[in-house]
Amino acid sequence: MEGRLSMRPPNLRRRLPMLCVCTFFVGGLIEFIMCSSGFYNVTSVNQGKKEAEKQQKGNDFWMRVKARRKARE
Repeated sequence: MEGRLSMRPPNLRRRLPMLCVCTFFVGGLIEFIMCSSGFYNVTSVNQGKKEAEKQQKGNDFWMRVKARRKARE
């Protein structure tokens, strides 16, 4: 369309402060929900289990290597 009914380009300078406020509010709300639901606790426990399992596998491997070396001597 042309004339008064045409779409005007958005005025970013006028809308940016409200966009920042909305983004900040949504981010804070998501953070609050994640903290109150225990998401971070569950995630850190799962990561700790994975790390402990990896470390145990490494320890088992080196124990087998040491046993083989000892058997060769």
